[in-house]
Amino acid sequence: MSNSVKSYIDVLSEGMANSNYVPNEKLLKHWKPSKFTLALLHRVHGLATGMQRRSTYINSQKIVWLEGGNLHGEPLLLIHGFASNKENWIMLLPFLAKRYRLFVPDLPGWGESTFDFAESYRIEDQISRLEMWANRYLPEDFHVVGSSMGGGIAALFAVRQPDQVRSLTLMNALGVFGDQLTYFERELQQGRNQLVAERLTDVVYMMSTVTSYRRWALTAFLAPLMYQELVSRQHINMYLSHQLMKDADSDVFETIATIKQPTLIMWGENDRILHPSCADVFKQLIPHSDVKILRGAGHLPMVEMPAVTARSLQKFWRNSSSQLASYVTKKKQLDDVLTKVAQTDVTYT
Repeated sequence: MSNSVKSYIDVLSEGMANSNYVPNEKLLKHWKPSKFTLALLHRVHGLATGMQRRSTYINSQKIVWLEGGNLHGEPLLLIHGFASNKENWIMLLPFLAKRYRLFVPDLPGWGESTFDFAESYRIEDQISRLEMWANRYLPEDFHVVGSSMGGGIAALFAVRQPDQVRSLTLMNALGVFGDQLTYFERELQQGRNQLVAERLTDVVYMMSTVTSYRRWALTAFLAPLMYQELVSRQHINMYLSHQLMKDADSDVFETIATIKQPTLIMWGENDRILHPSCADVFKQLIPHSDVKILRGAGHLPMVEMPAVTARSLQKFWRNSSSQLASYVTKKKQLDDVLTKVAQTDVTYT
């Protein structure tokens, strides 16, 4: 098991090194996001969810996020994946907004958050920025859900900030290889990322690959909507792909085995990006975790079947909250006993 997890970084790093990729500095330094797409996204999340758009700076990086839901509900952080943004969660948010206080950021370099060629976007640096942002704007502790790349980031965030994470959900998460590999994973091991789109046909292929349930309907809807943004970002996304695992410790994902928080491993049974057998590896790493395989779903359950995804999440959160309450009660009882023992005048002979 240890060797399987350790090899994840090594395999990807070797593939990236052999890809002969050379970043186009001129394009990367002068790239600007699509104003049309951003304006459209603003209207979509405002009308669809009622969420408020907020922004701040973490060092030199502007971070934009959506915030809303139940102000008095349990706080929830949602972390998007590669070639994605905070709007990836829009279809899920209405099912959670009544009970939970929602925080949905664009990771640095993605969506409306700043991309700066002078900055590093290594996974450790992304987690550090997320930590600083969360310490400043989120409550003391919160549930965390991460999708794909965001799942890998969420897992390492939970390792580094165990007291902040109430529960962890890894949704089709990056970080391990399963017993079987998808075409996407085999290509990734060779340094080729199929989620970087250069033309419309690539976007259609991408959307039809990341989805399974209602596959062609979602592709017909999402491809025209996301085409301009994804193609305009092709150089940015390729650069971020190579940056993500750059100089990462080969055993960084092995630390997932130290996670103690209640954990849900959620996977679409038809995921053609990260093979569902990855869920078994995560389960071995986190033995106390629950595993939920969503029948018919692909790589993006929150987009393909948001109602089903929301029900599974809320059931897990209810169970984890009751387990936490039971643990706190028992710990308090134990502390009371130990306090009484400490206060008793006992002579040992």
